[in-house]
Amino acid sequence: SLPLVVSCHDKESIEAANQLAKARLKQQLSPVIGIFLAPVECTQTHPDTPPLGWQAWSELAALADMPVIGLGGLSPMMYKKAMLHGGVAVAGIRQFFR
Repeated sequence: SLPLVVSCHDKESIEAANQLAKARLKQQLSPVIGIFLAPVECTQTHPDTPPLGWQAWSELAALADMPVIGLGGLSPMMYKKAMLHGGVAVAGIRQFFR
């Protein structure tokens, strides 16, 4: 019964998140209130995963029917950059301790 935030990494997962959000609303279930879109930058936890970069991240974020939160190699200071690229916030762990 709690709202959901889902993780996405590409166009297909964003399309799936959009479909899930519509289905949950139609079924009167708790909504999908946002997505984490990752990785924006290189990360220590997924060193072999190529980062999206801000341009590709922005293009993918524009496909989402809900707010998008940047994740992956980001620091709290990057929230303005995320907002300039269509996001609403950034998330992370390691760089948030600095």
